[in-house]
Amino acid sequence: MKKSRPIIKEVTKDIYLVSIPIPLMKQVNCYLFRGEKGFTLIDTGLFTQEGIGIWEDLIASGFKIEKIVLTHFHIDHIGFAKWFQEKHHVPVVISRLGYEEMNQRRKGVYTDWVINLFQEHDSLRFYQTVIENPIALEEQMMYAYEFEPDELLEDNQYIMLGKELYETVWTPGHSPDHFSFYNHERKIMVIGDHIMDHLSPVILLESPSDVNPLMSYFDSLEKIKEYSIQLALPGHGKLMESLNKQIKKIKSGHQYRMEQIIGSLQNEEKTAGQMTQEIYRKTSSVLGYSPVMSTIIRCIYLESIGKLHSECINEKRVYRLAD
Repeated sequence: MKKSRPIIKEVTKDIYLVSIPIPLMKQVNCYLFRGEKGFTLIDTGLFTQEGIGIWEDLIASGFKIEKIVLTHFHIDHIGFAKWFQEKHHVPVVISRLGYEEMNQRRKGVYTDWVINLFQEHDSLRFYQTVIENPIALEEQMMYAYEFEPDELLEDNQYIMLGKELYETVWTPGHSPDHFSFYNHERKIMVIGDHIMDHLSPVILLESPSDVNPLMSYFDSLEKIKEYSIQLALPGHGKLMESLNKQIKKIKSGHQYRMEQIIGSLQNEEKTAGQMTQEIYRKTSSVLGYSPVMSTIIRCIYLESIGKLHSECINEKRVYRLAD
């Protein structure tokens, strides 16, 4: 029986969208940019058997992938890079910062550091409930990061996506290595997980080098506002024609939650875990990771601008309003 052709959507001239199913986030957007000898693929999806079928069908239907460019190192975006490189001999490009993050994960420092972070902030239960199968997650990470990129990107350089030049724009926040790509002539920006239409991206603490990711994210949002964007290609959800409205909405959401944190500390000091329970109230066990991580990064930001003070008491970090 002949395989069915994958569903490919043309989003604009010479740019196509492939939606790859993944757990939790439901899908990841991968983009194909038509070139003279084939397509540049932006991001690959999480490595799964379903994904293998989609990509094999795509290649069999005549879509030749000549190069892969990755927005950041998270496994739902980088998962098939090794597979493409080894099975189909496709060169892979990632930023130097992304390669450094990959190497950290190869050393196995990631999981222990995050567990210690959640322990310190009185919220390990949130981490334990969201990771239903830690062995499977560890295997995904080991596979995703065990390859050598063919080229490394830096900030403020130009790269060919298909047959057009795009500027590399470092946009840390969601991840420390996150890059966006901007075409000045067509006013198109590939924005990965930096901005999405349907939710505010989770800003993550993932290693000891992540000092104040929310401040980095706010700076990145301001940087994006300097570009004239008529079409934005996000890593999840729908395409966007303008980002300013969504940027304002995202910043407003963070400000609202930070006001709740300050209100929660009016009468007593608390841990981030306690504040998450109070602020979100109906937080489910499955989605608990995201709210508590958001609370932690907001507390760090508020302390950095002098609104809060923290100290470790009995191995738990406790926050109070600054004097």
